[in-house]
Amino acid sequence: MDPIQLGLIASILSGVCTAAWTVLTWRQQQDKEEEAKRDRNAALYVNPFILAAEELQDALYNYLSGNYHKLPGEETRQGYAGFSAAALEIVYTIVIYFGWSFTIYRYGPYTSDEKLIELTRQVSEMFSDITHASEAEEDAFYFSYPEQKALGLTFVKPTAIAYAHAANTAHLNTHLPPVESQFPSFESISLYDFEEQIKNQRNERSALYLNIRDALHAIDKAQPTADFTGRQRLVRVQNYLVDLVNYLEEKEGFSVSVSKRRRARHHLTFAQLFGYIDLQVAHHIPGRLRLKFPVLKNNMIYGVHFESFFFSLEGVKNVRVNLQACSIVIEYDIEKYSMGELETTLGNYIHNLS
Repeated sequence: MDPIQLGLIASILSGVCTAAWTVLTWRQQQDKEEEAKRDRNAALYVNPFILAAEELQDALYNYLSGNYHKLPGEETRQGYAGFSAAALEIVYTIVIYFGWSFTIYRYGPYTSDEKLIELTRQVSEMFSDITHASEAEEDAFYFSYPEQKALGLTFVKPTAIAYAHAANTAHLNTHLPPVESQFPSFESISLYDFEEQIKNQRNERSALYLNIRDALHAIDKAQPTADFTGRQRLVRVQNYLVDLVNYLEEKEGFSVSVSKRRRARHHLTFAQLFGYIDLQVAHHIPGRLRLKFPVLKNNMIYGVHFESFFFSLEGVKNVRVNLQACSIVIEYDIEKYSMGELETTLGNYIHNLS
């Protein structure tokens, strides 16, 4: 082959190799930058949110199970603001969760994640749900959506470096180093500062804290293992938070808990349940009940809701939801519920038994 042709071919091959290497290294650099961005988002927004949700579900579970009151003297041990340490810790975790839930909506990789949005919406709506308007004043654990936002933004704040960047962009302080505005950082106030603010009656936000003080009083007053106004709200919030943290751990590839999370239990029996939920009994044998519920058709949201709800009932061992068949299969403890007890409860539903 002509030396000129060989040189031309070699030149072309060299150019192709150089181009391929350039593309490869560029791609690797892009991947590194994306990974760095993902790690930064996780450190700034995702990890704090997971920890806030985990701490809240754990605090609610321990409170509703009576674990906060098992230590001698725990019922009377007072915090600096005049409330029990348990009450302060629980309400503190609630408002801190509010704060981080708003940051996860605005920043990080989950701003358009439909499942996370749905799970956080369930928690928010459960705190702000008024099933019976007449009970709203009695339920100290009711927080409207505006209250959730206001409390969250009060107790989870931008850090000093974020404020410094705001000053830079406003040309108020040009000597400070620049900070990327799309990645502002936030931090929770300490439990001590939380107590200080709640205690201060002359605080400019004192009116906003009225509901917090009501919740603190309610926790100290209530017997957590007994029924009290707002208990069912807290149980469902805890159950939703378990689903939320489990989902995020699966997505992120790590766990913040060394053991399987437990769900708080409703103080509802099957008798109470069938008293206000209109379900059709499709099949019933001792220990196994199958229900038909048309609204389940291809509706994952209802499926998640009812699975979580039935799982939290005392005596229930397992729950399976079939969206296509619009059915819910419940396996229960026959030592706790007999066929006769359920038949008496179901009344008008007995004729539907197969």
